Amino acid sequence: MSATLKDIAKKAGVSVTTVSRVVNHQDTSICSEETQSLIWKLVKEVGYNPKKKNRPHQDSETELRIGYVLGSSTEQHHDPYYSQVLRGIEHEALLSGVHIPFGCFTPDLYQPEVFERILEESKVGAVIYMSYSPLLEVLRGRRDIHTILAGIELEGALPGSDYVGVDLYGESRKWIMDKLMHTFEHVGYIGYEATVRYQAYKDAHKLMERPINPGYSIFAKDWSTDAAKLAVTAFLEGGGKLPQAFFCASDIQAIGGMLALRQHNIRVPEDVQVLGFDNVEMSSYVSPPLSTIDVPKFNIGRSAVKMAIERIRGERDYPINVTMPTAYVQRESLK
Repeated sequence: MSATLKDIAKKAGVSVTTVSRVVNHQDTSICSEETQSLIWKLVKEVGYNPKKKNRPHQDSETELRIGYVLGSSTEQHHDPYYSQVLRGIEHEALLSGVHIPFGCFTPDLYQPEVFERILEESKVGAVIYMSYSPLLEVLRGRRDIHTILAGIELEGALPGSDYVGVDLYGESRKWIMDKLMHTFEHVGYIGYEATVRYQAYKDAHKLMERPINPGYSIFAKDWSTDAAKLAVTAFLEGGGKLPQAFFCASDIQAIGGMLALRQHNIRVPEDVQVLGFDNVEMSSYVSPPLSTIDVPKFNIGRSAVKMAIERIRGERDYPINVTMPTAYVQRESLK
């Protein structure tokens, strides 16, 4: 059996797309010189023969060029949600012969003036956004570059941009009511305040004609595990009264909250039950394993690339909004 890019990627400890961009596109900006040297060394060792793939419906090398951007260059490290969306993007890009001239870790990308220059030099036809940032405004009014929002809240989207993800408000409200409020009289919230998921929490109470106890809402300053842990710690040490169950805006924040609860000898699910949202990989490995709402992150990434290709090729000249279903994942933090 001949060696593949996947074999090289595994040995080098990088993604398949990174190997493809180094080997098949001679892209020197995707990774360090040390990593590039390692990749070429492995190419020689395994006997891989670099070659360009046949790309149906593509007349030139520059036709399918797509970039992707997070909210900041370090955001992926705080939330593994993004890494799973990125896997879907890279997987579909490789299958479809898409070239990615820049990604979320490009140095200095997150300065608007640098981003404008990168857009000009890279000649991308579309940019996939996985979080809102000032960079989104750079594309406002640019009809030559299509924008695809992937896996984030719809509020603040650019006019004419495509969207693929889940109905974060509707799905959050549905699962809060179905899995928590139909069972528990007192339900709390852990997470970032400025999100539709908190609005869903409040509206679920209205629909169920339940008063909201403001003492049950614990707000983290951002989306990180540490922020949630600090917020729950402050709540407990300040004498906060526990509800019967918590809805958490994300698995990462649920994990941070459960760490704080454990450190204060509060048992999950015996003393309080917890429901997360996102179903990131680590949610099944924490103690106790986290019950959560699964978001099809990998397929969101794949679909974003397909939507970008449609717009670049002119197969569609109108924006579309694709919402995918979520699913409840039963584990041990919620009985």
